[in-house]
Amino acid sequence: HSTTKVYEIRFANLEELREKIVNVSNSITPDFITNIMDMFYVHLGYWQVVKGH
Repeated sequence: HSTTKVYEIRFANLEELREKIVNVSNSITPDFITNIMDMFYVHLGYWQVVKGH
């Protein structure tokens, strides 16, 4: 998600790229982070069952 937002346009210089990265990272909400963590643990649990660990 963040990668596609950062690289959706070509930047004239590194400062513009840096600014875009900072803006995108600042726009990530706590709910988004919680969803990512929840999905990580769901997938981790699945693979633990599949691999028997």
